[in-house]
Amino acid sequence: MTAGVYIIRNKSNGKVYVGSSTNVVKRLKRHRSDLLRGKHPNQYLQRAFHKEGSERFCFEVLMLCEVSERLQLEQSYIDSFRSTLEEFGYNLIPTRVSQLYGNEISQYQRAGWAKFSSDERKQKASHLNKTREMALKMATAARDTPEHRKFRKDNAVNGIASPDTRKKNSERLKLMWQDPEFRKARLAGLTIGRNKTNAKRKNVL
Repeated sequence: MTAGVYIIRNKSNGKVYVGSSTNVVKRLKRHRSDLLRGKHPNQYLQRAFHKEGSERFCFEVLMLCEVSERLQLEQSYIDSFRSTLEEFGYNLIPTRVSQLYGNEISQYQRAGWAKFSSDERKQKASHLNKTREMALKMATAARDTPEHRKFRKDNAVNGIASPDTRKKNSERLKLMWQDPEFRKARLAGLTIGRNKTNAKRKNVL
């Protein structure tokens, strides 16, 4: 059993962030990695983590449970800790109804979709393909304009390629590299990329 409910606790004031996941340990590691990199989507929690330091926060598994139960249990702990209130926690919103019942809705929709034949499904979804093709043509046309090329060049010079940005990216990457999970994933990605490049070279030769 890997699904469960967890909290991120501020030891200095007792405030908590409550969450759940189908793989609770992996999710906690991701939270910690995002916070250390300054990239956590919850900016309220990120600011507190940055201000008080990582040593003031602990990452705890509250309980393991069945996957089907985790969202209801998450909401019960959010209510118990009152973690959506600023004085008690870092949860910005309660668990959404769409999250609590999304799986049941999805199963209902899939069951209805399965009643149509393959040709009927293609016909009903044809407008999506047309919209996608139109968006691709518009994006391609925009990229070919001198204005867009100038915008990309200016953005690179003033943003990505600027000394300050390069320094920040370097420092962030050094910090990220200390995380074993990130290092493992990055090395695996580099290996895949190298293998693809070697395969293309063999085909050319």
